[in-house]
Amino acid sequence: MSGATIFKLEEISFEINETQETSFTSGESGFVFHLKIHNHGKKTKKVSFKSISYVKEDKEQIEFDSFLNKLLSREGSIKADSFKLAGLIFTKPQLSAIKSGDSLFIEVADEQLGIHYEMRFTAKKKNQTSVQWVASEIDSSEVEKSFTPSQVQTKLRKNLQRLEPLEERLGIYFDNLSVKVDTDYNITVLGEVFASNASTINENINLTLIVYDVDGNVIETATKTIYSNDFFGFDVFQLVIYENDIALKADKLRLFPKKH
Repeated sequence: MSGATIFKLEEISFEINETQETSFTSGESGFVFHLKIHNHGKKTKKVSFKSISYVKEDKEQIEFDSFLNKLLSREGSIKADSFKLAGLIFTKPQLSAIKSGDSLFIEVADEQLGIHYEMRFTAKKKNQTSVQWVASEIDSSEVEKSFTPSQVQTKLRKNLQRLEPLEERLGIYFDNLSVKVDTDYNITVLGEVFASNASTINENINLTLIVYDVDGNVIETATKTIYSNDFFGFDVFQLVIYENDIALKADKLRLFPKKH
């Protein structure tokens, strides 16, 4: 990574565009580090800063003061194939000058994957008056996922949608629906299906579950068939999505019937 100025993690990258010595409305003066965060992927990405610190060439460590207003702050979302800027403020006299050999450490979390990344940018002399920040070192570690299965389960139950016109058209309706999320973040939808106006149905019917991400993209499906010759007005069903962490990627669910 020697000489590179950008850290690219999965589908997101971090780069220090510039540093600016300035005065603030509070009357203090200091430095603003303009950090560019670019989402190269096809889905919205959430960025969460966990810690930011500066280590001077003499090994003194100082903590950053705050984020610049109106830019990305402690956490936020970045749309697919777009970027946001963050302004990291260090005030004087804690940081009186930027020198070659200084380091900026930035720790960010990918909460969906349950991974923390700590990036180290190192100042290298560019010319007599400025330095260039080089992406010099990175560590990653797995951490406990931010959302418990119970929390995700509650969200997905609230975001479980039905298409009642289709139910009516096919002569059935769903009731007593629930969503279960296990410790591997697999998804199970359970419920009852009733015949609307009779004790039978005229044709076989597929019950289909669709899983959507935060951008509205379909990321998984599951289907169960109700056979007319085995249906006598009532049945129970469950639809299971077995894929580790799928519930962490999911934003909403949709359940609907269609002809087999």
